[in-house]
Amino acid sequence: MMRFLLLAAIALTISRSAAQDYTVLTYNIRYDNANDGLDRWDLRKEALAIDVMAHKPQLIGLQEALSHQVEFLDQRWGGYTRFGVGRDDGKAKGEFSPVYVDSTVFALVEGRTVWLSPACDMPSKGWDAACERIATLVILRDKLNGDSLWVVNTHWDHVGVEARRQSARMVQEILSPALTRGRRVILMGDLNATANDEPIALLDKWLDDSCPADRANEGTFNGFKLDQTTFKRIDYVWLSPLDWVVLAYDVPHPLTNGRHLSDHFPVVVQLRAKEVRMDTVTLFDSSRNRPIPVAFYSTTAKEGEHQRLAIISHGYNANQPGTYLHYTYLAEHLAANGWSVVSIQHELPTDEPLAMKGNLREARRPNWERGVLSIRFVLEELKRSHPTLDYGHVALIGHSNGGDMSLLLAHEHPALVDRVISLDSRRMPFPRVAAPRIMSLRANEEPAEAGVLPTADEQATYGIRIIPLPNTKHAEMSDRATEAQRREINGLVLEFLNEP
Repeated sequence: MMRFLLLAAIALTISRSAAQDYTVLTYNIRYDNANDGLDRWDLRKEALAIDVMAHKPQLIGLQEALSHQVEFLDQRWGGYTRFGVGRDDGKAKGEFSPVYVDSTVFALVEGRTVWLSPACDMPSKGWDAACERIATLVILRDKLNGDSLWVVNTHWDHVGVEARRQSARMVQEILSPALTRGRRVILMGDLNATANDEPIALLDKWLDDSCPADRANEGTFNGFKLDQTTFKRIDYVWLSPLDWVVLAYDVPHPLTNGRHLSDHFPVVVQLRAKEVRMDTVTLFDSSRNRPIPVAFYSTTAKEGEHQRLAIISHGYNANQPGTYLHYTYLAEHLAANGWSVVSIQHELPTDEPLAMKGNLREARRPNWERGVLSIRFVLEELKRSHPTLDYGHVALIGHSNGGDMSLLLAHEHPALVDRVISLDSRRMPFPRVAAPRIMSLRANEEPAEAGVLPTADEQATYGIRIIPLPNTKHAEMSDRATEAQRREINGLVLEFLNEP
Protein backbone atom coordinates (compact mmCIF):
# COMPACT_ATOMS: atom_id res chain seq x y z
CA MET A 1 0.00 0.00 0.00
CA MET A 2 1.28 3.45 -0.93
CA ARG A 3 1.91 5.71 2.03
CA PHE A 4 2.54 9.42 2.32
CA LEU A 5 5.74 10.61 3.95
CA LEU A 6 7.32 14.06 3.99
CA LEU A 7 10.91 13.99 2.85
CA ALA A 8 11.25 17.71 3.35
CA ALA A 9 9.37 20.28 5.33
CA ILE A 10 6.81 22.17 3.36
CA ALA A 11 8.52 25.02 1.54
CA LEU A 12 5.98 27.78 1.37
CA THR A 13 6.31 30.47 -1.25
CA ILE A 14 3.83 33.30 -1.54
CA SER A 15 4.11 34.16 -5.20
CA ARG A 16 1.08 36.41 -4.89
CA SER A 17 0.87 37.42 -1.26
CA ALA A 18 -2.16 38.20 0.85
CA ALA A 19 -4.75 39.99 -1.24
CA GLN A 20 -4.48 43.77 -1.08
CA ASP A 21 -7.02 46.42 -2.10
CA TYR A 22 -5.89 49.63 -3.76
CA THR A 23 -7.69 52.66 -5.13
CA VAL A 24 -6.09 54.10 -8.26
CA LEU A 25 -7.00 57.52 -9.63
CA THR A 26 -5.88 59.05 -12.93
CA TYR A 27 -6.70 62.68 -13.63
CA ASN A 28 -5.81 65.24 -16.28
CA ILE A 29 -6.15 68.32 -14.10
CA ARG A 30 -5.76 70.84 -16.98
CA TYR A 31 -2.68 73.04 -16.95
CA ASP A 32 -2.95 76.49 -15.40
CA ASN A 33 -4.13 78.59 -18.35
CA ALA A 34 -4.98 82.20 -17.58
CA ASN A 35 -7.34 82.21 -20.57
CA ASP A 36 -9.65 79.63 -19.00
CA GLY A 37 -11.79 82.34 -17.44
CA LEU A 38 -14.19 80.91 -14.87
CA ASP A 39 -12.45 77.53 -15.25
CA ARG A 40 -8.95 78.75 -14.45
CA TRP A 41 -6.82 76.90 -11.94
CA ASP A 42 -7.01 79.31 -9.02
CA LEU A 43 -10.83 79.01 -8.96
CA ARG A 44 -10.87 75.22 -8.82
CA LYS A 45 -7.62 74.08 -7.21
CA GLU A 46 -8.90 73.85 -3.63
CA ALA A 47 -11.99 71.88 -4.60
CA LEU A 48 -9.96 69.58 -6.85
CA ALA A 49 -7.45 68.81 -4.10
CA ILE A 50 -10.26 68.01 -1.65
CA ASP A 51 -12.23 65.94 -4.16
CA VAL A 52 -9.25 63.71 -5.02
CA MET A 53 -8.58 62.99 -1.35
CA ALA A 54 -12.23 62.06 -0.83
CA HIS A 55 -11.58 58.92 -2.91
CA LYS A 56 -8.73 57.91 -0.55
CA PRO A 57 -6.48 56.72 -3.37
CA GLN A 58 -3.25 54.86 -2.77
CA LEU A 59 -2.00 55.77 -6.26
CA ILE A 60 -2.62 58.98 -8.19
CA GLY A 61 -1.49 59.76 -11.73
CA LEU A 62 -1.86 63.35 -12.92
CA GLN A 63 -1.44 64.83 -16.36
CA GLU A 64 -0.86 68.45 -17.49
CA ALA A 65 0.33 69.53 -14.05
CA LEU A 66 2.77 72.45 -14.03
CA SER A 67 5.40 72.85 -11.33
CA HIS A 68 3.41 75.33 -9.22
CA GLN A 69 0.33 73.09 -9.49
CA VAL A 70 2.14 70.02 -8.12
CA GLU A 71 3.74 72.17 -5.43
CA PHE A 72 0.28 73.29 -4.34
CA LEU A 73 -1.01 69.72 -4.32
CA ASP A 74 2.08 68.56 -2.41
CA GLN A 75 1.00 70.85 0.40
CA ARG A 76 -2.60 69.63 0.35
CA TRP A 77 -1.81 65.94 0.03
CA GLY A 78 0.22 65.15 3.11
CA GLY A 79 1.37 61.56 3.44
CA TYR A 80 2.02 61.10 -0.29
CA THR A 81 5.35 60.76 -2.06
CA ARG A 82 5.50 62.35 -5.52
CA PHE A 83 7.77 61.29 -8.37
CA GLY A 84 7.99 63.03 -11.74
CA VAL A 85 9.67 65.82 -13.68
CA GLY A 86 8.73 68.54 -16.13
CA ARG A 87 8.73 67.22 -19.67
CA ASP A 88 10.45 70.25 -21.25
CA ASP A 89 13.76 70.08 -19.38
CA GLY A 90 13.60 66.97 -17.16
CA LYS A 91 13.40 69.22 -14.11
CA ALA A 92 10.64 71.76 -13.48
CA LYS A 93 9.81 73.23 -16.89
CA GLY A 94 6.69 72.15 -18.74
CA GLU A 95 3.96 69.71 -17.84
CA PHE A 96 4.51 66.92 -15.33
CA SER A 97 2.93 63.46 -15.42
CA PRO A 98 3.65 62.71 -11.77
CA VAL A 99 2.74 59.69 -9.72
CA TYR A 100 1.62 60.27 -6.13
CA VAL A 101 2.08 57.28 -3.82
CA ASP A 102 0.49 56.77 -0.41
CA SER A 103 3.66 56.48 1.66
CA THR A 104 1.88 54.50 4.37
CA VAL A 105 1.18 51.74 1.85
CA PHE A 106 4.13 51.78 -0.56
CA ALA A 107 7.86 52.37 -0.49
CA LEU A 108 9.31 53.93 -3.62
CA VAL A 109 12.05 51.59 -4.83
CA GLU A 110 12.91 53.25 -8.12
CA GLY A 111 11.56 55.88 -10.49
CA ARG A 112 12.47 57.23 -13.89
CA THR A 113 11.08 59.34 -16.69
CA VAL A 114 11.04 58.13 -20.30
CA TRP A 115 10.50 60.56 -23.16
CA LEU A 116 8.24 59.06 -25.79
CA SER A 117 10.65 59.56 -28.64
CA PRO A 118 13.65 57.80 -30.19
CA ALA A 119 15.83 59.87 -27.81
CA CYS A 120 13.98 58.46 -24.82
CA ASP A 121 16.47 59.44 -22.09
CA MET A 122 16.39 63.21 -22.70
CA PRO A 123 13.78 65.91 -23.32
CA SER A 124 12.68 65.43 -26.92
CA LYS A 125 9.73 65.21 -29.27
CA GLY A 126 8.93 61.94 -30.99
CA TRP A 127 7.80 61.33 -34.56
CA ASP A 128 4.88 63.63 -35.47
CA ALA A 129 4.14 64.78 -31.90
CA ALA A 130 3.29 68.42 -31.28
CA CYS A 131 4.86 68.40 -27.79
CA GLU A 132 7.37 66.56 -25.68
CA ARG A 133 5.59 63.57 -24.18
CA ILE A 134 6.66 61.40 -21.27
CA ALA A 135 5.92 58.24 -19.33
CA THR A 136 6.67 58.23 -15.61
CA LEU A 137 7.64 54.83 -14.19
CA VAL A 138 7.73 54.03 -10.50
CA ILE A 139 8.60 50.67 -9.00
CA LEU A 140 6.97 50.23 -5.62
CA ARG A 141 7.11 47.79 -2.73
CA ASP A 142 3.99 47.10 -0.71
CA LYS A 143 5.01 47.68 2.90
CA LEU A 144 2.57 45.09 4.22
CA ASN A 145 3.50 42.07 2.14
CA GLY A 146 6.62 43.05 0.20
CA ASP A 147 5.01 42.63 -3.23
CA SER A 148 6.49 44.56 -6.12
CA LEU A 149 4.30 46.82 -8.27
CA TRP A 150 5.25 48.67 -11.46
CA VAL A 151 3.22 51.78 -12.24
CA VAL A 152 3.40 53.94 -15.37
CA ASN A 153 1.58 57.24 -15.72
CA THR A 154 1.63 58.86 -19.15
CA HIS A 155 0.14 61.55 -21.38
CA TRP A 156 0.21 60.85 -25.12
CA ASP A 157 0.24 63.41 -27.87
CA HIS A 158 -3.01 65.01 -29.00
CA VAL A 159 -1.85 65.53 -32.62
CA GLY A 160 0.63 62.87 -33.68
CA VAL A 161 -1.01 59.66 -34.91
CA GLU A 162 2.33 57.93 -35.35
CA ALA A 163 3.52 59.30 -32.01
CA ARG A 164 0.60 57.66 -30.22
CA ARG A 165 1.21 54.35 -31.98
CA GLN A 166 4.90 54.47 -31.07
CA SER A 167 4.01 55.48 -27.50
CA ALA A 168 2.02 52.27 -27.13
CA ARG A 169 5.04 50.31 -28.32
CA MET A 170 7.40 52.15 -25.97
CA VAL A 171 5.17 51.64 -22.95
CA GLN A 172 5.15 47.94 -23.70
CA GLU A 173 8.96 47.97 -23.77
CA ILE A 174 9.05 49.80 -20.43
CA LEU A 175 6.76 47.27 -18.74
CA SER A 176 7.95 44.11 -20.49
CA PRO A 177 10.61 43.27 -17.85
CA ALA A 178 7.97 43.41 -15.13
CA LEU A 179 5.49 41.23 -17.02
CA THR A 180 8.17 38.71 -17.94
CA ARG A 181 9.09 38.34 -14.26
CA GLY A 182 5.48 38.05 -13.15
CA ARG A 183 5.27 41.47 -11.50
CA ARG A 184 1.99 43.28 -11.17
CA VAL A 185 1.59 46.28 -13.46
CA ILE A 186 -0.68 49.34 -13.65
CA LEU A 187 -0.67 51.73 -16.61
CA MET A 188 -2.74 54.89 -16.36
CA GLY A 189 -3.08 58.21 -18.07
CA ASP A 190 -4.56 60.43 -20.74
CA LEU A 191 -3.86 58.56 -23.97
CA ASN A 192 -5.68 60.92 -26.35
CA ALA A 193 -7.06 57.85 -28.10
CA THR A 194 -10.43 56.14 -28.09
CA ALA A 195 -11.13 52.43 -27.86
CA ASN A 196 -11.32 52.04 -31.66
CA ASP A 197 -7.90 53.60 -32.28
CA GLU A 198 -4.87 51.46 -33.12
CA PRO A 199 -2.79 52.37 -30.03
CA ILE A 200 -5.58 51.16 -27.74
CA ALA A 201 -5.88 47.95 -29.73
CA LEU A 202 -2.13 47.45 -29.26
CA LEU A 203 -2.43 47.85 -25.50
CA ASP A 204 -5.37 45.48 -25.42
CA LYS A 205 -3.16 42.68 -26.73
CA TRP A 206 -1.10 42.53 -23.53
CA LEU A 207 -2.97 44.43 -20.82
CA ASP A 208 -6.51 44.40 -19.46
CA ASP A 209 -8.68 47.50 -19.55
CA SER A 210 -10.11 48.10 -16.07
CA CYS A 211 -13.28 49.59 -17.57
CA PRO A 212 -16.16 47.07 -17.61
CA ALA A 213 -17.43 46.33 -21.10
CA ASP A 214 -20.87 47.70 -20.31
CA ARG A 215 -19.33 51.08 -19.43
CA ALA A 216 -16.93 51.38 -22.34
CA ASN A 217 -18.93 54.24 -23.83
CA GLU A 218 -18.67 56.33 -20.67
CA GLY A 219 -16.44 59.24 -21.65
CA THR A 220 -13.79 61.13 -19.70
CA PHE A 221 -13.12 64.36 -21.65
CA ASN A 222 -15.62 67.17 -21.06
CA GLY A 223 -13.78 70.23 -22.39
CA PHE A 224 -15.33 72.28 -19.54
CA LYS A 225 -18.65 72.07 -21.42
CA LEU A 226 -21.51 71.99 -18.94
CA ASP A 227 -24.26 71.34 -21.49
CA GLN A 228 -22.56 68.28 -22.98
CA THR A 229 -23.95 64.83 -22.13
CA THR A 230 -21.73 62.52 -24.19
CA PHE A 231 -17.95 62.48 -23.91
CA LYS A 232 -14.95 60.74 -25.47
CA ARG A 233 -13.18 58.12 -23.37
CA ILE A 234 -9.48 58.89 -23.61
CA ASP A 235 -8.37 58.35 -19.98
CA TYR A 236 -7.59 54.81 -18.87
CA VAL A 237 -6.34 52.49 -16.18
CA TRP A 238 -4.79 49.32 -17.65
CA LEU A 239 -3.81 46.23 -15.65
CA SER A 240 -1.47 43.29 -16.01
CA PRO A 241 -3.56 40.26 -17.01
CA LEU A 242 -4.71 37.79 -14.35
CA ASP A 243 -3.34 39.81 -11.44
CA TRP A 244 -6.35 41.93 -10.46
CA VAL A 245 -10.00 41.93 -9.57
CA VAL A 246 -11.74 45.21 -10.41
CA LEU A 247 -13.95 45.90 -7.41
CA ALA A 248 -15.32 49.20 -8.67
CA TYR A 249 -14.87 51.49 -11.68
CA ASP A 250 -16.10 55.06 -11.59
CA VAL A 251 -15.90 58.21 -13.69
CA PRO A 252 -17.28 60.86 -11.31
CA HIS A 253 -18.32 64.31 -12.56
CA PRO A 254 -17.14 66.62 -9.76
CA LEU A 255 -18.19 70.28 -9.77
CA THR A 256 -17.28 73.44 -7.91
CA ASN A 257 -19.61 76.40 -8.00
CA GLY A 258 -21.51 74.62 -10.74
CA ARG A 259 -18.46 74.17 -12.99
CA HIS A 260 -16.25 71.20 -13.81
CA LEU A 261 -13.11 70.75 -11.74
CA SER A 262 -11.13 70.06 -14.91
CA ASP A 263 -11.69 69.56 -18.63
CA HIS A 264 -11.35 65.83 -17.93
CA PHE A 265 -13.18 63.68 -15.42
CA PRO A 266 -11.08 61.56 -13.08
CA VAL A 267 -11.10 57.79 -13.49
CA VAL A 268 -11.22 55.99 -10.13
CA VAL A 269 -10.65 52.25 -9.96
CA GLN A 270 -10.75 50.08 -6.86
CA LEU A 271 -8.59 47.00 -7.30
CA ARG A 272 -7.86 43.84 -5.41
CA ALA A 273 -4.63 42.00 -6.04
CA LYS A 274 -5.44 38.38 -6.72
CA GLU A 275 -3.97 36.00 -4.18
CA VAL A 276 -2.22 32.92 -5.51
CA ARG A 277 -0.25 30.79 -3.07
CA MET A 278 2.33 28.25 -4.14
CA ASP A 279 3.44 25.47 -1.76
CA THR A 280 6.22 23.05 -2.67
CA VAL A 281 6.55 19.70 -0.97
CA THR A 282 8.25 16.39 -1.66
CA LEU A 283 5.99 13.37 -1.34
CA PHE A 284 7.31 9.84 -0.99
CA ASP A 285 5.81 6.77 -2.64
CA SER A 286 7.11 3.98 -0.40
CA SER A 287 5.84 1.24 -2.73
CA ARG A 288 8.35 2.42 -5.34
CA ASN A 289 10.87 4.00 -2.95
CA ARG A 290 10.43 7.19 -4.97
CA PRO A 291 10.37 10.86 -3.94
CA ILE A 292 7.95 13.05 -5.90
CA PRO A 293 8.46 16.83 -5.68
CA VAL A 294 5.25 18.75 -6.33
CA ALA A 295 4.11 22.36 -6.38
CA PHE A 296 0.56 23.22 -5.30
CA TYR A 297 -0.97 26.49 -6.52
CA SER A 298 -4.20 27.74 -5.02
CA THR A 299 -6.29 30.68 -3.98
CA THR A 300 -8.40 30.89 -0.87
CA ALA A 301 -11.64 29.06 -1.65
CA LYS A 302 -14.96 30.55 -0.71
CA GLU A 303 -16.86 28.75 2.02
CA GLY A 304 -18.52 25.68 0.54
CA GLU A 305 -16.61 25.97 -2.74
CA HIS A 306 -15.04 22.81 -4.19
CA GLN A 307 -12.21 23.99 -6.41
CA ARG A 308 -11.51 21.99 -9.53
CA LEU A 309 -8.11 20.35 -9.89
CA ALA A 310 -5.62 20.54 -12.74
CA ILE A 311 -2.44 18.43 -12.79
CA ILE A 312 0.50 19.68 -14.87
CA SER A 313 3.16 17.30 -16.17
CA HIS A 314 6.27 18.95 -17.59
CA GLY A 315 8.22 18.19 -20.74
CA TYR A 316 11.48 16.27 -20.59
CA ASN A 317 14.44 18.35 -19.39
CA ALA A 318 17.36 15.91 -19.11
CA ASN A 319 16.34 14.82 -15.59
CA GLN A 320 16.98 18.31 -14.23
CA PRO A 321 15.45 18.98 -10.79
CA GLY A 322 13.00 21.85 -10.53
CA THR A 323 11.47 21.33 -13.97
CA TYR A 324 8.05 21.11 -12.34
CA LEU A 325 8.38 24.84 -11.61
CA HIS A 326 8.82 25.74 -15.30
CA TYR A 327 5.10 26.29 -15.95
CA THR A 328 4.30 28.92 -13.34
CA TYR A 329 2.64 31.26 -15.84
CA LEU A 330 0.02 28.63 -16.62
CA ALA A 331 -0.34 27.34 -13.06
CA GLU A 332 -0.77 30.83 -11.60
CA HIS A 333 -3.22 31.76 -14.34
CA LEU A 334 -5.44 28.79 -13.55
CA ALA A 335 -5.13 29.31 -9.79
CA ALA A 336 -6.04 32.97 -10.15
CA ASN A 337 -9.18 31.85 -11.95
CA GLY A 338 -10.40 29.45 -9.30
CA TRP A 339 -8.53 26.21 -10.03
CA SER A 340 -6.26 24.30 -7.69
CA VAL A 341 -3.17 23.26 -9.62
CA VAL A 342 -0.54 20.63 -8.92
CA SER A 343 2.67 20.45 -10.95
CA ILE A 344 4.64 17.20 -10.61
CA GLN A 345 8.38 16.57 -11.02
CA HIS A 346 8.52 13.35 -13.04
CA GLU A 347 12.19 12.73 -13.79
CA LEU A 348 14.83 12.58 -11.05
CA PRO A 349 18.61 12.97 -11.52
CA THR A 350 19.06 9.25 -10.76
CA ASP A 351 16.61 8.12 -13.47
CA GLU A 352 17.69 6.67 -16.79
CA PRO A 353 17.79 9.33 -19.51
CA LEU A 354 14.79 9.42 -21.83
CA ALA A 355 15.29 7.42 -25.03
CA MET A 356 16.20 9.57 -28.03
CA LYS A 357 16.73 6.87 -30.68
CA GLY A 358 14.85 3.95 -32.11
CA ASN A 359 11.11 3.36 -31.81
CA LEU A 360 10.43 6.19 -29.38
CA ARG A 361 6.84 5.26 -28.75
CA GLU A 362 7.97 1.87 -27.53
CA ALA A 363 11.22 2.99 -25.88
CA ARG A 364 9.56 5.77 -23.87
CA ARG A 365 6.60 3.73 -22.71
CA PRO A 366 8.23 2.81 -19.35
CA ASN A 367 8.79 6.52 -18.65
CA TRP A 368 5.13 7.28 -19.36
CA GLU A 369 3.96 4.38 -17.21
CA ARG A 370 6.09 5.63 -14.33
CA GLY A 371 4.52 9.06 -14.84
CA VAL A 372 1.04 7.56 -14.70
CA LEU A 373 1.87 5.95 -11.37
CA SER A 374 3.19 9.26 -10.03
CA ILE A 375 0.09 11.15 -11.11
CA ARG A 376 -2.19 8.54 -9.54
CA PHE A 377 -0.17 8.58 -6.33
CA VAL A 378 -0.32 12.36 -6.06
CA LEU A 379 -4.04 12.27 -6.79
CA GLU A 380 -4.68 9.79 -3.96
CA GLU A 381 -2.57 11.81 -1.53
CA LEU A 382 -4.48 14.97 -2.45
CA LYS A 383 -7.76 13.25 -1.68
CA ARG A 384 -6.47 12.75 1.86
CA SER A 385 -4.78 16.11 2.36
CA HIS A 386 -7.30 18.24 0.39
CA PRO A 387 -10.59 16.35 0.61
CA THR A 388 -12.73 19.33 -0.46
CA LEU A 389 -11.33 19.56 -4.00
CA ASP A 390 -13.60 18.55 -6.87
CA TYR A 391 -12.20 15.17 -7.86
CA GLY A 392 -15.04 14.54 -10.28
CA HIS A 393 -13.62 17.08 -12.72
CA VAL A 394 -9.85 16.50 -12.76
CA ALA A 395 -7.95 17.98 -15.71
CA LEU A 396 -4.57 16.74 -16.93
CA ILE A 397 -2.25 19.16 -18.72
CA GLY A 398 0.98 17.84 -20.16
CA HIS A 399 3.70 19.35 -22.32
CA SER A 400 5.61 17.16 -24.76
CA ASN A 401 6.62 13.98 -22.88
CA GLY A 402 4.35 15.04 -20.02
CA GLY A 403 1.50 15.18 -22.51
CA ASP A 404 2.28 11.64 -23.61
CA MET A 405 2.01 10.30 -20.05
CA SER A 406 -1.18 12.32 -19.46
CA LEU A 407 -2.78 10.79 -22.55
CA LEU A 408 -1.68 7.32 -21.44
CA LEU A 409 -3.40 7.84 -18.08
CA ALA A 410 -6.55 9.03 -19.86
CA HIS A 411 -6.42 5.91 -22.03
CA GLU A 412 -5.89 3.48 -19.15
CA HIS A 413 -8.02 5.19 -16.46
CA PRO A 414 -10.61 7.36 -18.22
CA ALA A 415 -12.89 7.44 -15.18
CA LEU A 416 -10.25 9.42 -13.24
CA VAL A 417 -10.11 12.30 -15.70
CA ASP A 418 -12.65 14.83 -16.95
CA ARG A 419 -10.51 16.42 -19.66
CA VAL A 420 -6.96 16.38 -21.01
CA ILE A 421 -4.86 19.10 -22.63
CA SER A 422 -1.83 18.08 -24.64
CA LEU A 423 0.73 20.83 -25.21
CA ASP A 424 2.31 19.51 -28.40
CA SER A 425 2.83 15.89 -27.31
CA ARG A 426 4.00 13.80 -30.30
CA ARG A 427 4.28 10.11 -29.45
CA MET A 428 1.36 8.68 -27.45
CA PRO A 429 -1.72 8.16 -29.69
CA PHE A 430 -4.70 10.22 -28.58
CA PRO A 431 -7.54 8.12 -27.22
CA ARG A 432 -10.36 8.16 -29.76
CA VAL A 433 -13.08 8.79 -27.17
CA ALA A 434 -15.61 11.46 -26.29
CA ALA A 435 -14.81 11.21 -22.58
CA PRO A 436 -12.53 12.41 -21.23
CA ARG A 437 -12.65 15.49 -23.43
CA ILE A 438 -9.36 16.24 -25.18
CA MET A 439 -7.73 19.35 -26.61
CA SER A 440 -4.25 19.76 -28.03
CA LEU A 441 -2.30 22.93 -28.77
CA ARG A 442 0.18 22.31 -31.57
CA ALA A 443 3.50 24.10 -32.07
CA ASN A 444 4.66 25.29 -35.48
CA GLU A 445 7.55 22.83 -35.87
CA GLU A 446 7.77 19.11 -36.62
CA PRO A 447 4.49 17.20 -36.65
CA ALA A 448 3.45 14.37 -34.37
CA GLU A 449 4.24 10.79 -35.30
CA ALA A 450 1.84 9.07 -37.65
CA GLY A 451 -1.33 7.91 -35.93
CA VAL A 452 -0.91 10.11 -32.86
CA LEU A 453 -3.40 12.82 -33.77
CA PRO A 454 -6.98 11.98 -34.66
CA THR A 455 -8.10 12.54 -38.22
CA ALA A 456 -10.52 15.33 -39.06
CA ASP A 457 -13.38 12.82 -39.06
CA GLU A 458 -12.30 11.44 -35.67
CA GLN A 459 -12.04 14.95 -34.28
CA ALA A 460 -15.60 15.64 -35.37
CA THR A 461 -16.89 12.31 -34.08
CA TYR A 462 -15.33 12.53 -30.61
CA GLY A 463 -15.19 16.30 -30.15
CA ILE A 464 -11.40 16.31 -29.93
CA ARG A 465 -9.96 19.77 -30.51
CA ILE A 466 -6.65 20.29 -32.35
CA ILE A 467 -5.55 23.94 -32.33
CA PRO A 468 -2.40 25.07 -34.19
CA LEU A 469 -0.32 27.87 -32.70
CA PRO A 470 1.50 29.28 -35.74
CA ASN A 471 3.62 31.69 -33.69
CA THR A 472 4.78 29.24 -31.00
CA LYS A 473 7.60 26.73 -31.03
CA HIS A 474 7.58 23.48 -29.09
CA ALA A 475 9.94 24.72 -26.36
CA GLU A 476 7.99 27.96 -25.97
CA MET A 477 5.09 26.35 -24.15
CA SER A 478 6.94 26.42 -20.83
CA ASP A 479 7.99 29.59 -19.00
CA ARG A 480 10.10 30.40 -22.06
CA ALA A 481 6.92 31.68 -23.66
CA THR A 482 6.70 35.36 -24.49
CA GLU A 483 3.95 37.47 -22.95
CA ALA A 484 1.87 37.19 -26.14
CA GLN A 485 2.33 33.41 -26.24
CA ARG A 486 1.38 33.11 -22.57
CA ARG A 487 -1.78 35.11 -23.13
CA GLU A 488 -2.78 32.91 -26.06
CA ILE A 489 -2.06 29.61 -24.29
CA ASN A 490 -3.64 30.73 -21.02
CA GLY A 491 -6.76 31.92 -22.80
CA LEU A 492 -7.24 28.72 -24.81
CA VAL A 493 -6.56 26.45 -21.81
CA LEU A 494 -8.90 28.28 -19.45
CA GLU A 495 -11.67 28.53 -22.05
CA PHE A 496 -11.54 24.77 -22.63
CA LEU A 497 -11.39 23.91 -18.94
CA ASN A 498 -14.28 26.19 -18.03
CA GLU A 499 -16.63 24.89 -20.69
CA PRO A 500 -19.62 23.07 -19.17
